[in-house]
Amino acid sequence: MKRRGFTLIELLVVIAVIAILIALLLPAVQQAREAARRTQCRNNLKQLGLALHNYHDVYRCLSPGTGGTRSTVGPGTNEGHLSGVVMLLPYLDQAALWNRIADAPGQGGHPGRVTFPHPDSDISVLLCPSSPTPQRLVTATDDWGPSRSYLVSLGDETRDYFDATTAPPTPLRLRGAFTYLATFRFRDFRDGTSNTVLMAEREHGATGSSQAIRGRIVWPIFGVDVNPSACLATVSNGEYNVTGIPVRRMGFSWAGGWSNINWVTTILPPNGPSCGLTSPAWFGVMSASSLHIGGAQILLSDGSVRFVSENIDTGDLTLPPVVKGPSPYGVWGALGSKSGGEALGEY
Repeated sequence: MKRRGFTLIELLVVIAVIAILIALLLPAVQQAREAARRTQCRNNLKQLGLALHNYHDVYRCLSPGTGGTRSTVGPGTNEGHLSGVVMLLPYLDQAALWNRIADAPGQGGHPGRVTFPHPDSDISVLLCPSSPTPQRLVTATDDWGPSRSYLVSLGDETRDYFDATTAPPTPLRLRGAFTYLATFRFRDFRDGTSNTVLMAEREHGATGSSQAIRGRIVWPIFGVDVNPSACLATVSNGEYNVTGIPVRRMGFSWAGGWSNINWVTTILPPNGPSCGLTSPAWFGVMSASSLHIGGAQILLSDGSVRFVSENIDTGDLTLPPVVKGPSPYGVWGALGSKSGGEALGEY
C-alpha cells in the first residue's frame, strides 16, 4: 500500500518557501503603509496651507508665529506664549475648540497650564501619522496638551525675537515667514511665495537612541555667534556626542509658541541636529525632521507641499547667520528667507 502525506523534507521545503514569500511581502506592505502615511502627512500640510491662506484673506496678514493676549484676571497671560497655529483652528474645522479658547478669561491664559482649554484628544491634522505620538505631559498644575508635528518657519535665523538695544525691547521683523508678536503679509515675500517656506515637519523625539538626532534639541551649547558647523559636530553616528547637556523634545505642545517647540530654521538640513544658545535662551539651530526616509516635507507659501532631501544644498555652514541679503546656507537657507534676493534652482 502507498502511504499518503508529506515527508519531513517536503514539509521543510514548503515552510521555507512560505517564509521566503513572507519575507518578500512584508517590506512591500510596510512601504505601502509608509507611502499612505506620507500622503496623509502631505494632506495635513496642505490643509494647514489652506487655513493660512484663508486667514490671510480675512485679516490681510498671516497669523503671528507667536502671539497671544494679555490677561486681566491674573498673571497667567498667554501673551508671547501662544502659537499662531492656535489661531488657525476656525479654518481647520476646529471652530468649537477655538470658541472655547476665545471665550475663556484671558483667552485661556498660559497654554502650558491645566486651566488652558486644551482638546481632550489629539488633533489629527497637526500630527504626522509616521511619527509615534509621545505621552502627553500633565502634572497637577501643568498640561501642555497634545503634540504637534508641523512647526512654523523662522527662516535662516538664530537671533532673539527682540531688539535689546531699545527701551523697552521691541520685536524684530525676522527673515522667515513668521515672527514674534507681529505679522507679515504675502506682499512681504519678495522672493516669491513658491520660494519661501511657511511650515516644516518636526519629529517629536520618540524614545530610543536611533531617533535622538531627529526630534530633540540640545541646549545650552554655544554663545550668541552660533556656528552651524559646530552644532553639526555634536553628532556622531547619528547620535548626540555631548555630555552634561540637557536633551529636550521639540513640538511637545500643540499650543505653545516658544521657539524650541514652535519653530524650525532652514540652516542645517532636514534630519540634522538642533542646538540651542546660551544667550539668548531658547534660540538657536532648530532643524526640520521626520521619520520619512531621506528628508522631510515642507509647506511653501503658495500652498504647495514639497519633500526636501536631507542632502539639500546648505551652502557654507561655517558662516554665521546674516541679517540682510542672500542666505549663506545655500538653497535651504534661501527657502527660509522671504526677501533675501536669492535665485533658486532645482532642489
